[in-house]
Amino acid sequence: MIVIGLDNAGKSSLISTLKGEPAETVPTLGFCSTKMHIENVAVELFDVGGGKSIRGIWPNFFSKAHGVVFVIDSSDEERFAEAKDCFHEAITHEYVSGKPILICANKQDVRTACKTEKIRETLAVPETEGFKIIGTIAKRGTVGMAEAESSLLRDVVLPLYDEVEDDSEEGIEEGMATGMKWLMGECGSQIGVLAPRVQRETKEEQKKQEKQKKEKEARVKQQKLARERETKTS
Repeated sequence: MIVIGLDNAGKSSLISTLKGEPAETVPTLGFCSTKMHIENVAVELFDVGGGKSIRGIWPNFFSKAHGVVFVIDSSDEERFAEAKDCFHEAITHEYVSGKPILICANKQDVRTACKTEKIRETLAVPETEGFKIIGTIAKRGTVGMAEAESSLLRDVVLPLYDEVEDDSEEGIEEGMATGMKWLMGECGSQIGVLAPRVQRETKEEQKKQEKQKKEKEARVKQQKLARERETKTS
């Protein structure tokens, strides 16, 4: 799974809470890989930085993902347009289109947070299967990994998320754990298609990166030779 979203959306904090660890407050620089077990299934989460200077590496991870988690700070309306652009750029990428997408309207505990239906409208989430939006709150966890692995969804993680009252008809009654359960269920039901697709796309991406690396090395070499010729003629 790949976890993406703008910087300060709370991606790392949600992952930390899932692990039963204190919520992260330091922005992710580059990416961070986290492995855990949810419902006895091994899961690897790639938490990729969301700053403008780092978003360019998101596509490097798309091919490896069976599913995508997009996190948005539901209390930061000034960045909604920016988040929408990033969201649609991601979901229309060839390595993401058609894969299950979980959208986390995070920081629902903030007074100015917008509700899930508002976030759905703001992001213009497609009205098709494969997309799910939930309200989330990252809190400080105190549960160790061993205990979390055995009953994470039922007994441990869900209690960490308060039910957040919502004025909308739908309401917010789900947390990150329920969302992850849905995402894993979607991936599991499509594993016959997703597994070979991920394998194929990962190989394609590796070839692309190898080609780009060789092209860059060739450019650097040409630039070096050009500087050497200039030095000799000066």
